Amino acid sequence: MKLTHEGSTKSVLGNGIQVAIAPRESPPFPVDVMVFEEDTNLILTVDPVIEHEEEHIIRTMTDIMTAKKHKPGSVVVNGNNWYAVVIDLDRELICRESWCKEAVDQIFELTVRNDICSIAVPLLGTKYGKLQFEKPLQYIIERISSIQPCCLEYLWLVVSCDEIKKTAKRVKMF
Repeated sequence: MKLTHEGSTKSVLGNGIQVAIAPRESPPFPVDVMVFEEDTNLILTVDPVIEHEEEHIIRTMTDIMTAKKHKPGSVVVNGNNWYAVVIDLDRELICRESWCKEAVDQIFELTVRNDICSIAVPLLGTKYGKLQFEKPLQYIIERISSIQPCCLEYLWLVVSCDEIKKTAKRVKMF
């Protein structure tokens, strides 16, 4: 993989896919789908697309208590926003590498099935789950390396400004 630099973005080409490494505040290109790290109750990330109506607090609490929890490792699709469920706040160990791997597998399956050309994916489990970046990055790189020819042309790895250099260095090793 060849690494190129452009401002706060670093890019590589892997398996015919342009991979950009950049923070959420500096999109390297427009994307068809944005992936977010989320919990089983979908409360960590508020979808800016969904319009929330003001309700009485009792109704809101009832809805929360009776809501169906999403399975860790699954991906919830809401239009162009996909929520990778890798956090379970009801467990002592709130994030597991196996959930992140399952979610990455499902993200790429959905990408192929839905003919997605560009996607932004964070290093799952590193924001709320406090996982080290190496394993989630490894899962993504493995999927890029093994993905069958499809519509996917651009992958934006969403990382914090502090993680750009070490992520780029690690990506070069693959």
